[in-house]
Amino acid sequence: MRGINRALVGIVGVAGGWSCAAAVAQDSVAPTGGLPGDALDAYRTAVPSEQSNAYIVDLSPISSSWGNAYAIAPLAKSSKANSALFFNHLVGAQAASADMTYGPFARASYLGWHAPGQGIADGVNTAPIDDGSGRFGAVTTTGLNSYQFGAAFMEFGGGPDSVLGNGDDEQNIIGSVVNFTFREPNRLYVTRVNALSNKLTSTSGNTATASLGLGSIDAAGNTHTLIDGFGVLSPSRVTNHNYVRIRPLVRDITRVNRFQQSGANDLGATTRLIDTPTSLTTPSALPQSLAARPVALGLSFASVINFEQTPNLATATTTAFLPGGTGTARGNVALTAGLFDPVNDGIADAATAAVLLRTDSGSTTRGITVWGVNVDGSADTALGLTLPTTPGSLVDPVDGYDPAAAFGALAGHEFTSYGSQVSFRGGNGQVAGRVLAGGDLLVAAAVTPLGAAAQNPQPEPTYLAVARVDAATQQVTWSIAAHSGDAAGSADGSSKAILGDFGDDGRPGTGDAGEGDGVLDVEPIGRIALFSQVYPGFDYGPAISSPAMDAVGNLYFVAAVELNTTLATELTAALLRANYDEKVNGYRLELLLRVGDVIAGQNSVRNYQVQFLGVADGDSVDSGGLWSGNIVGPSTPGADLPSLAGDTPMSLGSLLVRAKIVYDADANGKFIDPSTQGGTGGDQAYNTVLALMPRIRIADFNRNGVVNSTDVSDMINAWFELRPEADWNANGTINSTDVSDFINDWFANQ
Repeated sequence: MRGINRALVGIVGVAGGWSCAAAVAQDSVAPTGGLPGDALDAYRTAVPSEQSNAYIVDLSPISSSWGNAYAIAPLAKSSKANSALFFNHLVGAQAASADMTYGPFARASYLGWHAPGQGIADGVNTAPIDDGSGRFGAVTTTGLNSYQFGAAFMEFGGGPDSVLGNGDDEQNIIGSVVNFTFREPNRLYVTRVNALSNKLTSTSGNTATASLGLGSIDAAGNTHTLIDGFGVLSPSRVTNHNYVRIRPLVRDITRVNRFQQSGANDLGATTRLIDTPTSLTTPSALPQSLAARPVALGLSFASVINFEQTPNLATATTTAFLPGGTGTARGNVALTAGLFDPVNDGIADAATAAVLLRTDSGSTTRGITVWGVNVDGSADTALGLTLPTTPGSLVDPVDGYDPAAAFGALAGHEFTSYGSQVSFRGGNGQVAGRVLAGGDLLVAAAVTPLGAAAQNPQPEPTYLAVARVDAATQQVTWSIAAHSGDAAGSADGSSKAILGDFGDDGRPGTGDAGEGDGVLDVEPIGRIALFSQVYPGFDYGPAISSPAMDAVGNLYFVAAVELNTTLATELTAALLRANYDEKVNGYRLELLLRVGDVIAGQNSVRNYQVQFLGVADGDSVDSGGLWSGNIVGPSTPGADLPSLAGDTPMSLGSLLVRAKIVYDADANGKFIDPSTQGGTGGDQAYNTVLALMPRIRIADFNRNGVVNSTDVSDMINAWFELRPEADWNANGTINSTDVSDFINDWFANQ
């Protein structure tokens, strides 16, 4: 499917023995139950305009199957659906910034609430009010400093006629800047902006002028998109392929920023970087913090990289990203902020990039090319990595899984998840990479053992192949981080095990030996499954999304899974983390979130249930699934990773994951989506983008998970060294007040 991604709509019920607790950003319900809800209007420009909203997100804790402490919240709901049948748009590709910066808040004031019915949708929600704590209502941040990262997503819907694929389809790019203080890292201050639209109003007919694809965003909010005219019928439609940069923080909120062939409606916030008849994939970009300006780069179907060597013009091209200048690339460019010495020349180096590569005379996609990126977007040296063919050279070192034994010779296995709509709509990208502290490079990508290049629908069986490249010798060692097993998936126990603390039987709630003792058990709590096991009748895939990689090489992905319950098993979808063990160059799996989890919303004061996490769509990988570009590059500020356990959540900055949630808005203990066939009642369902971050207690200065005397000494040391984290009250001045404020917090959290 080349056009709009048709996300699967499915509800998986809750089975006994599993629960999580969390809160959501833009966590609100309309005062009146059922449709239409309180999603924001993408076309509202009248005062108060809903082109931009600033609000507070209070993350709440969840515990992983390993007992690790995380916090989670949807950063934003997608915009209101203009069909009377749905609450809001579907969410497509998402992007998180490769960088994190420190400085003033993006906005001077943010709205917070803690009551059902309150929120930010004008004319729908009641106004947020202060409860006397100073933490809700209008919260002022003038003169305060914070950490900042970027988050964006593409949303789409069928328009007023409710039909996807015709001339009144609606698409928007939502760009957000997220701030938080070192003191309260689990309270997020979100600036949500309707950055770009393909229509001016919700008018029906052939009114859409463009199809939008999301590429990337940086911490300053610079959002890079691909715009073309696929499937568009309007006379004003875009006729070529365009790279466009939007700066959400300077958007003119008195107008909708529609893009058509003649250009954008908000020229002050929008720059067209290239307009070409040659097909392009969605763009990546060097963050402004790395290159002193944002620098777009992306793959052309002419097998070159287009890059923004001259500011505001992405018309320069290079083939230097190809090893030896040969081969053809596939998919979307992935970028990491680290420098890998073998591909950088030491002059104006900025980052490391990677993309899938067709090898064997262009017939199969069995390679990855890695290259150094300079501050102007140009390429240094390229290094090619190719899946091995020698028997036994690609196995899972933890469980011994050998894909060649299950599916035949390795020469027929290919990197995948780049076909159908992905190249044009996003996300970015198929390859996850990280330069480790010692200088070595890790890269990972999804593989099908059945051959992917010529197959549509995409095959089900999937594994994540990981290459570790030695910085000194360039020797490559391959391993497998996760896999769906043989052709039977989890049914015969051949797929990768998910671990937890459910005792000797691997089942929750049975009270057997070892359950809940804080020790990871040998017996699995579940396994990766095939997509068709979770969704009978859908015999395609993939079973596992592309991976994202954190600062120490841990992988995050969405997969079909089979999980143990108290009495039986449950087939569902889940967000997993593969924890990297350098000693064996292997991975063990941890469950973070699953469909069916019931979560307590702190701001709405209503529970909600996760009812959808996407892996595949109608014929291929889901553009709204998880990609390497869904992760914020740096680790948690203040975390001394070498001193922490390898499975610490602190290696994660933030991870974006698309989910559908249903609020128990009428508080009757049920979660019924009124927008589904046969759905009735007063509950409310929304498509959202979740942000996952480490859970950090206030006064845990060194981010080691406990509050003790070491935090006090570490704070004092940082205070004498004038490090930014010692500015405890975030007012830009490090003085004795910071110490006293920290000590008060420390005593309050004993």
